[in-house]
Amino acid sequence: MKEQIESLFRNLESSNLEKQKEPALAITFLLERALWPGRYDSTYRLVLSEELLDAQLDEPAAVETALARTCDALALPTVSIGAKISLSTILGRTGRAGCVRATLGLLERESEALADVKICDSNS
Repeated sequence: MKEQIESLFRNLESSNLEKQKEPALAITFLLERALWPGRYDSTYRLVLSEELLDAQLDEPAAVETALARTCDALALPTVSIGAKISLSTILGRTGRAGCVRATLGLLERESEALADVKICDSNS
């Protein structure tokens, strides 16, 4: 896997919760871009740095490795619940059994924590 993408996973897996937000979003976008090329290309260009746009996951083996590491990240106690939610959005959409199992495992393990996550304000 390319060094820029490895760096994203290292930051995601770090114990620094503030460092996890951007890598989680970038990994999600890179995987989405690899799985469904051209789908939201203009959005990726707004969010991803030029370096990450160039570091796309363009080989099937790299995509599989990134998906496996993303599934593994859902079970890591050092990864924040917010980062896990971001990552699970791409995993659930892949339709791959292992990715769906990882997402369901997250929901099962973190059901109480997820109940406390505020998605939107019901008064707005």
